[in-house]
Amino acid sequence: MTRTDFYLTRHGETEWNRDERLQGRKDSPLTALGEAQAIRLRSMIASVHLDVIYSSPSPRAARTAAILGEGREVPIVLSTALLEIDLGGWEGRLGADLALEFPEEYRIYRSDPAAYRSPVGGESFYDVRRRVLEFWHSLGQGRNVGKHVLLVTHTIPLKLIMADAEGRPLKQLWDPPFAQQASLSHVALEGDAYKILRYAETAP
Repeated sequence: MTRTDFYLTRHGETEWNRDERLQGRKDSPLTALGEAQAIRLRSMIASVHLDVIYSSPSPRAARTAAILGEGREVPIVLSTALLEIDLGGWEGRLGADLALEFPEEYRIYRSDPAAYRSPVGGESFYDVRRRVLEFWHSLGQGRNVGKHVLLVTHTIPLKLIMADAEGRPLKQLWDPPFAQQASLSHVALEGDAYKILRYAETAP
């Protein structure tokens, strides 16, 4: 049976990550640490053959993908399906401020994603899951069958893909492990069965 290997990562640390601001569709550049994290991951996967890299078009993810692709003749394909959740009016704001201004809504966002509904516009976790998993399932078909595919995305799309691979319900999306910046996950697909081989491992 043909096996397809997927390697998944989150972008490196950004300025807003460091400040604990919510990003969503907005963006902030990688910090020096974020660049270093991507370089360490590049070394971590140096021996892994890659046929294609798919990346969120957000600059923080695209920059991470570019670093990971350095020294390889591998195409980088940008896909809006891999964008982070749209958080509407929360984007760019400090999490601590949102916890004070929207205590119940922010608590639900952090603890019960299945029940989250934005008070300021944007997507629900169901919205994100629909677009991300449609793309994810399509990758296991057609020209990618039998290939080695790297996905560079964000926390929530990454967690949703891994939850799909392990059969985890949306309500438990935030259960450990956490998707650390520039961590590496590895999922193998044989037939219609996914097998998680690594989950959010970081370079030493």
